[in-house]
Amino acid sequence: NTNTEIPQTSRHENAPEKYRTFGRGNTKSEEIMNKSTKALTTEQYTEIIQTMKEGWSKFGGWTLVTRSFTKVISTFKQAVTAVKDVDAAMTELRKVTDLTTSGYEEFYNTATKMATSVGAKLSDTINAAADFSRLGLTIDEATKLTEAALVYKNVGDGIDSISDATESLISTMKAFGIEAANSMEIVDMFNEVGNNFAISSTGIGEALQRSASAMATAGNTIQESIGLVVAANDVVQNPESVGTALKTLTIEYKQSASRGIGVNNIPSNCWETLKHVAPRRRR
Repeated sequence: NTNTEIPQTSRHENAPEKYRTFGRGNTKSEEIMNKSTKALTTEQYTEIIQTMKEGWSKFGGWTLVTRSFTKVISTFKQAVTAVKDVDAAMTELRKVTDLTTSGYEEFYNTATKMATSVGAKLSDTINAAADFSRLGLTIDEATKLTEAALVYKNVGDGIDSISDATESLISTMKAFGIEAANSMEIVDMFNEVGNNFAISSTGIGEALQRSASAMATAGNTIQESIGLVVAANDVVQNPESVGTALKTLTIEYKQSASRGIGVNNIPSNCWETLKHVAPRRRR
């Protein structure tokens, strides 16, 4: 009957039977219709969530939770350790400096920026400044040297810590009388030579750390000393040995000169030996 009013289809189970059982006889249609006309109850939602949780736990969910929790604990412990290290470093700095509270705060902020810019630890940065301050330098001079040490550690291959970079710079600047304000020039020279010759900037620092004092005492400039290191290392390929050798040779030369033995006093047979050795070294 075309005039028969068609009731609105409802999801409620009280809807007319003929609309709730639409497609009966067609298994797929009936399944789809039944699913679409029944709302999930709270109990059903709870059951689904519980099922998902059980499935998740079967596939390593608990392992993931455990690992995440362990990571949080590990990160927290690292943070606590970092805070303790920074506090210890500031304590060392206070032992060798005499700043006001605001002065220490200003340095702390500066050190934080320097450490962040080069990816260094804040505690290492503060410790480097404390090491430089032990030389009797002002906090401004120590800060400049710390910046140079941080850069040197970054550009120098094989420098394991800021402490190693600090020791190398201290021995070089003290030997050649280089002021803190010009400390970055040392790093620039090391880096420039390391980029153009068969020796790394770290190697130059290691050699000078062993020989700078003796070389400077003998009247050599830092440029001349670096040149000797590069020339010797070209043959030996061992900066540490080169540094030790240059130190020994310089001391021996000074002692010989004090006894009146100069280059012109070398026996003729020694010169003949050197003439034969030098060409072989060049080959």
